[in-house]
Amino acid sequence: MTDENKEKESLNAVTDAWSKNWLVPVLLLMLRQWSSYGYELMEKMAAFGLSTMNAGTFYRTLRQMEKDGMVSSRWDTS
Repeated sequence: MTDENKEKESLNAVTDAWSKNWLVPVLLLMLRQWSSYGYELMEKMAAFGLSTMNAGTFYRTLRQMEKDGMVSSRWDTS
C-alpha cells in the first residue's frame, strides 16, 4: 500500500468515526420538526457534513433508534 493510499484510508476512517458519532444527534435534530423517509434524510445529512454516510450504517442506526424508543416509523406504499 502506498503512502497516499494509507493516508486516504486513515482519513476515511476518521471521517467514518466522526459521522457515526454525530449520526444520532443530527437525525434527532432533523426529525424534531418534521417526519421524513430514509432517502430524504440521507440527502439532508449533507448539510451537516455527513454526505459520505454508508447506507447500511444509516438504516441500522435508524432501526436501533426505533428499538430504543427515540423515533417511530411506518410503512408507506404510495
